[in-house]
Amino acid sequence: MKSDFLSWAEEHDDLFHELYHHDSLVFDQWNTVLKVTTYIDQLPEKDRNVDLDIIYDVGYAYLYQKVNDFKQYLANYFHHDIHQILAFDRVIYYLFYMEDVKDSLLEQERYTPYAAEVIEPILEKLEKALHTHKKVAPEQYEEWDQLLLHVIPHKQTVLTTPEIFPQAAEELDI
Repeated sequence: MKSDFLSWAEEHDDLFHELYHHDSLVFDQWNTVLKVTTYIDQLPEKDRNVDLDIIYDVGYAYLYQKVNDFKQYLANYFHHDIHQILAFDRVIYYLFYMEDVKDSLLEQERYTPYAAEVIEPILEKLEKALHTHKKVAPEQYEEWDQLLLHVIPHKQTVLTTPEIFPQAAEELDI
């Protein structure tokens, strides 16, 4: 019997293939999470432990949320046209990245009023770009990256889910 995760992944296989074959940044963001979660899902129960179960749960929840968000953008802003949404791949990639940074800061109880002052307007601008189909200039991303450097003190790190999963993949020899 297939797991819920594998059934869910198969249900979205066409979307994953479409994004993969168009060199999507969004798919790149999800790919290692997808590989690690699939690997853990397919392990025999005797080979799983609490740490792997946590990684699995985090991966599945992350993918479930982000794929649903992507599908909402596809339906609401791009009328189910995958080629139209792919023109905004970088916008969605950066939007997901900013959401992940925000979530990591919240989880670490480091989402300060200043962090909100920087991150919330960026998220709003990205959402507006999707809604209005207006591209974001490459310089704007660089500016936002510089602003983020002021939100996250240089001696501290904030790792997002897609940044953590390559470490898990390496430890699992995937």
